[in-house]
This record gives sequence, structure tokens and C-alpha cells, in this order.
Amino acid sequence: MLIGIDVGPAAVTATSIEGDEVRAAVRIPIDESLTGGVGTAVRLLVAEDPRARDVPAVAVSTSRLEEAIVRAEGLASTGCVRLCVAARDSAPPLAGWPAPLADAIGRHAYQCRGGHEFDGTLPDPLDPEEFAAIAAALAADGIRTVAVTAAFSPVNSSAEFAAADLLRERLPGVLVSMSHEIGTIGLLERENATILNAALLPLAERLAAAIAGEVGAAAPRATVYLAQSDGTVMELSYGRRYPVLTLGAGSTSALRGAAILSGRADCLAVDIEPDAAELGLVRAGRPRQVIRTSTIGGVRTNLRGPETIRVPFAAGEPALAHDDDEPSGSGGERVGTGPASRVERAVATLDPYGTQ
Repeated sequence: MLIGIDVGPAAVTATSIEGDEVRAAVRIPIDESLTGGVGTAVRLLVAEDPRARDVPAVAVSTSRLEEAIVRAEGLASTGCVRLCVAARDSAPPLAGWPAPLADAIGRHAYQCRGGHEFDGTLPDPLDPEEFAAIAAALAADGIRTVAVTAAFSPVNSSAEFAAADLLRERLPGVLVSMSHEIGTIGLLERENATILNAALLPLAERLAAAIAGEVGAAAPRATVYLAQSDGTVMELSYGRRYPVLTLGAGSTSALRGAAILSGRADCLAVDIEPDAAELGLVRAGRPRQVIRTSTIGGVRTNLRGPETIRVPFAAGEPALAHDDDEPSGSGGERVGTGPASRVERAVATLDPYGTQ
């Protein structure tokens, strides 16, 4: 038996689950607290199902960190350091970011020697003096979180570790995110994901502590986990280091839950929201993962996540209005333009061969 909690934009839902059976569930409007009302939801759930107080695990899917990016609120001022001389003539760090988001974390972007070739060799090692000047500039600006990205660091991470060590020597207590731990090959997208992770670190620390405290008060024996965007979960300590991995977890959790409740390991699941429908293919119980560049808050990244299509509804439009109500085309054939037709087109895009 365990407790599952979903913190969405408008409501918090908590359920007690035994196997595939939902024993009890509560849903409350989100509040203004950092967690959104996790503690209240768990207390109400335990009142409905007293056995839930003794569960060994609580899994939380939260949109709080994703909302911080979308709203450009609550993010830390972040230093962005790229180790790649050959890329100095390319787009600099933060290029292409929405202005409000770039302003929210500050425009503390630097490029210097370092980084690797595609085979992992280090043609131009880190220059300690050059890097010391960057560290001094970051210190002068009061920066306490830094994202370090080196060319081809997923092949060889030594340059990023060297830079992180120098930063910690000169900025005691600094929080450092290294790109080889966040993304894959693809410099700009990996760098963007690393910057987002660094900017979220202080907020993630506060959020994790708040969730642990609120859950612990209502279910003291439980280990708390955070949902990841790939459908797995991670312990809170891991989420504190890599908060960016929670982005998209809400969609993944909804699609996985739909598949489990339907009893189908392979299916096409649809999550109907007040203003849109989100569709995704589920294979072997998990949503199919995106295999291309994804955009979060207007920023291109190469983070893993569910491959979904979002179909918005027009203002005042019923969630699943039937297309028979739509006007005919000029040739007398009905033209589907309502939400049902748009959902059907989204299904064809996700599953063009009709496998589900």
C-alpha cells in the first residue's frame, strides 16, 4: 500500500493505493503554500482511510517547479559558464531564451577555455587564471548557483569536474550543476537544461523540505519520492540535486495512471483538462518518451519526457463536442473542426499506423 499525490496547477489530489486498487481519494483546491496543500491532502486522506497513515512510501508528482519556469518566478540568480573555445563565435549562453526568463535568473553568462573534442580529448585545458576572473565576477554579483557546460562532456566529464572544483574553492557553499549529469550530446540544449536545473536548486531544496515535513506529520513511516518525467520516481535527496528531471512528470503520471486504471499496458491515453486534452502513447505501462528536442517555458532542451500532443479547447467550447454539430464544407461534406476532430487528428499524429 502507498499514497500517490498529484500537485497540479489548480488542485491537489491524494490517493491511497493497494496494488492496482484505489482505496480512497481526496481532491482539494491548491493553496498558496509552497507545496500547494500536500499536508492538508494527506491528512484528509488518512481521515478517509486510516491505514494510509502507516504506508511505507508516498510518491509526489508536482508542477510547482515547472510553474516557476513558466512564470519566471522564484528562480535563483544563476551563473552560466561554458567551456568551449571553438564555440565562442556561436550562440552564447541564454541565446534564444524568453526575455522574462533570462532576466529572472540574470544574464551572468561567460565563455572560456576548456571542453573536449568529440573523441573526449582536451585540446585546450582550463586556464585557472581566466576561470578565477570569472569566479570573481560571479562572487561580485552575489551568485550562489552556477551551471557549468563543457563541449562533449557526456563523452569526457573531466573539464566540468575541474571547473566545479575551482568554483567551490573560490565560492564556498556555491551550488553547481554540471551538464554531463543533466543532458546528452547537443551543446545548446544540454546547456539550457543545466541552467534551468541550477536556477531551480534553491527552490527545490525548500520544496523538498516542505513536502517531507508535511507528509511526515501525517504519514510518519513513509519514504517520500518525487515523480520524474520518464515515469520513474526518485528520492527527495536526488530531487534536490536534479529538480529539472521533474519537469513533465505531471503529464507522465496522468498517462501512466490512465493506463493502470484501464488495465492496459499498451494504449493511447487522453488526459482531459478544463482547457485542453493531452494525448500520449503508453507502451509497457509507460508513456513513450520524446526522442527530439523539447521546449520548456520557451527554452529548447534535450531532456527526456513524455511524447504528448496538447489539443486546446476554444473559450466556452464543450470538452468533447461532437463534430456532427459542425457546419458542412462547400462540397456538402462535413468538416470536423471541433475538439473531437482535433483529438482524432492528434491521435493520427501520435499513432499513424493505428497500432492502438
